[in-house]
Amino acid sequence: MDKNLDCKGRWRNKTVAFRVSPKEAKQIDECVKLSGLTKQDYIGL
Repeated sequence: MDKNLDCKGRWRNKTVAFRVSPKEAKQIDECVKLSGLTKQDYIGL
């Protein structure tokens, strides 16, 4: 597995996944869009 540095110079090579309902997914997508961030950056806050 390749290692990648994040924007703060840290190694990130683990993936975390979780399930949400369609309603929750829509809410997340709306919040991400309003934030102007990528989904990855938004969730990583």
